[in-house]
Amino acid sequence: MSRVSGHPRVELCIPVSIFAEIVSLCLPEEQGSEQENKFTIEDLYRLIEFWQGLNMVVLRPNKAVAVACYNLYMDESVRDSRLSPTDLVHLGYSNYW
Repeated sequence: MSRVSGHPRVELCIPVSIFAEIVSLCLPEEQGSEQENKFTIEDLYRLIEFWQGLNMVVLRPNKAVAVACYNLYMDESVRDSRLSPTDLVHLGYSNYW
């Protein structure tokens, strides 16, 4: 990724929602939670250090993305039952540019 990051014709993009998802995966588990965390806060620190070396563009939501994701999920004629609302957010960001 570091090599790709420096390429003049490539722009690495990451939705801000991915950052939030990664942080939640690395936070210490909440008391009473049955799911065991596979990642630790140290993993998050290492990932942040890695990201600092990359030339990344952070995609932030805008109204058009929010409306498109909402409509994709609410319209049963086009909704794919395999997709969760989170999946749709990621798809919405993938078409951001």
